[in-house]
Amino acid sequence: RSSWVDFSEIAPDESRTLKLEEFKKLRSTLGFGAFDGNYRITLIREADRMTPQAANSLLKMLEEPPPEFVFILTAADSSLLLPTLVSRCQRIRLLPLSETVLLEILTPEARKNGVSDSDLARSIRTARGNLHRARTALNPEYWERRKQLLRFLSTPWSELEALLSLSTRESADVDLLLDHLENLAHEFAQWACSPEALENNLT
Repeated sequence: RSSWVDFSEIAPDESRTLKLEEFKKLRSTLGFGAFDGNYRITLIREADRMTPQAANSLLKMLEEPPPEFVFILTAADSSLLLPTLVSRCQRIRLLPLSETVLLEILTPEARKNGVSDSDLARSIRTARGNLHRARTALNPEYWERRKQLLRFLSTPWSELEALLSLSTRESADVDLLLDHLENLAHEFAQWACSPEALENNLT
């Protein structure tokens, strides 16, 4: 048979959620085999962002999986998925990318956008193996948000209104704020164990 791969992808929309409509479209194709090749492969990105309705729709498909279909789900936090959904999946835990791999991936992009080698290294260091976080940190706005959060921790009244405004805007802004909080918590824990190791990071 042909070696072509019949591949499709479902990803979060602008609201950063996976809605029922996408899974209704998927279910409407279940009666058909692969167009070309042995299997139909569907990648569901950020499955932990499914609405309850979308998750239940997917669960119904996995309860009686159609022949020649392969579903691949990615999730940053599998605890946000339905336990019954997780029980029907084979879990594969991926290790963080090494700094060497991140450097290889992001160097062309950094040079194209005029990012200095020192800023690229700083972005990779703060990413802790997460490609999306490293790429986000290449944007100067990422570090401005970080400084704003540090000012808030130092003098809460100076940035409280701005942070409250940020947290009620686009979901991407909220995600960025939460990411900074997670990073800072990690770095403060490092600082508690080894103050000199963090001296150049909290800037």
